[in-house]
Amino acid sequence: MKNEKIIFLLACLFLFSGCCTRGGIHNLGDGVNKVRDNLSKLGDEQTSAAITNTELEGKIEQSGELASELEKSITDGAGSIEEFKKILQRIRNRGAGGTKQNDGRQSQKGVEN
Repeated sequence: MKNEKIIFLLACLFLFSGCCTRGGIHNLGDGVNKVRDNLSKLGDEQTSAAITNTELEGKIEQSGELASELEKSITDGAGSIEEFKKILQRIRNRGAGGTKQNDGRQSQKGVEN
């Protein structure tokens, strides 16, 4: 019985040692190196994408500020146009009621400039 146990154990040992996959996988290191390289590239690209995202956010904020300034400038410009129209109307009213000026000189009746 003791010999049978030893034979059984040796048979199991030989059977299970044949199941080892270490000899079946070749160049495992090459695949690992490729994966490491790809992970490194992926990390670099993620960093680059994060930097680009931050830059874009800054430019979007800057564009919003410029749009606000432009809108304010347009609003202020519209107010200035109304003011200029009033000034021009006052000048026209003065010219219609009194003497007219041509080239900075006053014209006299009967004398052409």
